[in-house]
Amino acid sequence: MKSIIALLLVVITVFTLAACTNKTKLTTYNAAEDAPFLPKDIFSKDLYAPGIVLGQSGQSTLDVTNQTNVGAFVFKGEYGKCYEVKIPAGVPCAAATSFSADPRSLTVGQQLTNGTALKAPVQNPSKEIRFMYNCRTYSTDEYLVVYTGSSDPIYIGERTIVQQTDTQGPWYIPEPVGDIIKDKTLGDANWTSEEFVNNLYEPLREKYPNYITRSSIGKDATGEYDMYCYVYEPEDYETTLFLNGGTHGDEMVGYFALAKTMQLIADAKPEDTLLYTLRQKVRFVVIPLVNVWSVSNTHTRTNGKGQDLNRDYKNLTQQESKNVMACFAQYAEDTDVVMDFHIADSCSSDVALYFNFINYSENAVANYKTTNHMYHRYKQLGHAKENSDLSKVPGSYEKGSQYFEGRIWNEYGVPTITVEYLTTKNFPTPYTNECMTLAVETYMNFIIQNALFYIQAK
Repeated sequence: MKSIIALLLVVITVFTLAACTNKTKLTTYNAAEDAPFLPKDIFSKDLYAPGIVLGQSGQSTLDVTNQTNVGAFVFKGEYGKCYEVKIPAGVPCAAATSFSADPRSLTVGQQLTNGTALKAPVQNPSKEIRFMYNCRTYSTDEYLVVYTGSSDPIYIGERTIVQQTDTQGPWYIPEPVGDIIKDKTLGDANWTSEEFVNNLYEPLREKYPNYITRSSIGKDATGEYDMYCYVYEPEDYETTLFLNGGTHGDEMVGYFALAKTMQLIADAKPEDTLLYTLRQKVRFVVIPLVNVWSVSNTHTRTNGKGQDLNRDYKNLTQQESKNVMACFAQYAEDTDVVMDFHIADSCSSDVALYFNFINYSENAVANYKTTNHMYHRYKQLGHAKENSDLSKVPGSYEKGSQYFEGRIWNEYGVPTITVEYLTTKNFPTPYTNECMTLAVETYMNFIIQNALFYIQAK
């Protein structure tokens, strides 16, 4: 009898350990299996050109000298293609610029000016520097020049965007999430800011008190409404993402979709592999609503003082933007990426996408990939037009510091992305279940791809 009991205990123990192991099993992401981006190593030492150095007047100028012990790597870009550049740690300098003329054709003593700076010079970088370059000039030639102060090889990889009818690789498609106008199955678009957080964020905090905490980050500019920050912190997180919502009070789809996105992450179970990875490995710092006065009153772009908060981050004249920056400063050192979630009711892009990010930052490859995925997904659903030139889809400029994402990038160097889900053209009717579900899919997959990028980089 004792031997039978002992055997049963062993069996139970084995199954228990197996269950625990399965519970904590997380997704692994293999970039080689991700069809929309096919890496192609195109670098060779033949690209090194002796005698080309950074000019005295700045990173947008090159000097051609007769020195043979210094030089730069020169590569002719092809219109419509994206390239990933990796500069190893420990080089004397890391800088990159694009020019419309080939510096290799110049003679000693000549100078090349008016380049487009892609990467500001970094002296003796302590870690590998990665950035994206996409050739956007079709009427003239364009040359990428990478200066490292050394002739040791660097890596330039072509990221060919593949046209396909569906997405592949890690991708999350949510179940229907509900609407915020008719049946109000997701929430009520007319909630005040306090009702919004009390109905969508507070129940999760009460459900997971060891995972979610809340703090007040101050009053708004009118002094009437509270602003909050929620921190979703797993025990063994590996990366931190800072998320912003509700900067514009009229963009209800955006801040309701963000709330649902965070609910799905908090409730994730082991069988939901992608979301469970976020639940276990990512710390999220979330400001659910920035423009609390507008959400509670007018549902317009401006706050209680008549100011557009996403134009106030350079001078910080409004209390809301001051509160946001003070909150971010507490987490800046550990934050890998910042995301600001909006909606757009118009867009000039032929493919109806409006995702702006710093394509010079290391996580740009994740955002290019997600943008390409999202384009094919929109096209599959009948929302995006056919267009083969996807290099023009993502915004790829550095915003000024008057914008939230511009201030963060320019002051802290933390990669930022503004994800704007469209509510016009061929997209689902705003506030409906179809609209809200597709907005959650858009937001969630940008979060997933950026989180996976940084988790693997650790």
